[in-house]
Amino acid sequence: MKKGDIVVCIDNSDRERYITKGKQYEILDKGLVPERGNARTYITILDNFGDKRDLLSTRFKIIPEWREEKLNELGIV
Repeated sequence: MKKGDIVVCIDNSDRERYITKGKQYEILDKGLVPERGNARTYITILDNFGDKRDLLSTRFKIIPEWREEKLNELGIV
């Protein structure tokens, strides 16, 4: 994932108001935040209200990965 990539939300738990599962978002920025001795990757997107929001990158997949997963689920690939 990098700035400018389009990602799809795969996990909106505890953030349902701000992001929608299955919706596409553009990565505005990306960074690492130290947390309990581990660095976690966050991305910045515009949420459903048009506000910048930093969220864990694990809540999203880039379009090619998401598409491949969906095709596999359908047995097409």
